[in-house]
Amino acid sequence: MSVLAFERNAVVVASAGTGKTHTLVGVLVHLLLGEGHREEPVVPSRIVATTFSRRAAREIRERLARELEALAEAPEASRYFGAIEDTRRSLGRAPVVPRELSKRAARALAYVDDVVVGTLHGFCLLYTSDAADERSSV
Repeated sequence: MSVLAFERNAVVVASAGTGKTHTLVGVLVHLLLGEGHREEPVVPSRIVATTFSRRAAREIRERLARELEALAEAPEASRYFGAIEDTRRSLGRAPVVPRELSKRAARALAYVDDVVVGTLHGFCLLYTSDAADERSSV
């Protein structure tokens, strides 16, 4: 099975230059397209990806948008197309239909800004701000 499809949360820890960003973007692509254990795409606003630097978070967001664009325009040319095929095969699913994958990628791209990708500190700030807003409205 592809390392990009999994049933639960994932933590990727590795040294610089080992492909963490590529792997994280692949995981996000699989989630957004419904190409993991769940056959339904994950709602973008339910995804949180954290990293240690704002630069890395920006890189993940940019690559994710680029890959979804590539999958929407020419799925078979995407660097993740082969991984999606491998995942489907290992889960016993029908082969990829490029036109359908393209449609799903276009839908995901429309909501890609709803995916939370940021630093650990930024996520904590977002979470505590939301909790404070909820308490103040009670």
